[in-house]
Amino acid sequence: MVWRITLILLGLSLSIAACGGKEDSETSPPPVPASEGAVQDGAALVQTLCTVCHTTERIDEARHDRAGWEQTVDRMVKTGARLTDAQRKVVVDYLASR
Repeated sequence: MVWRITLILLGLSLSIAACGGKEDSETSPPPVPASEGAVQDGAALVQTLCTVCHTTERIDEARHDRAGWEQTVDRMVKTGARLTDAQRKVVVDYLASR
């Protein structure tokens, strides 16, 4: 009986860890590399990187100024979004210009 409870608790803790913003190489997309000499445009980066967790509708409905998008993108990076510094700048520029 005790071993069953132990197995259940172990399974739950592994499930929570997998969903808790920690990177999992099997489910997290690899970072999108910037092409030599050209960084992908903001719309493509948002479509590729941000829609892993959010719908395009949610992103489109969010209304922030540049400072708000910087805070939002930085918060997403802290919770597991994988952007290079160059990609972060392009994404913020794109989102703030809409």
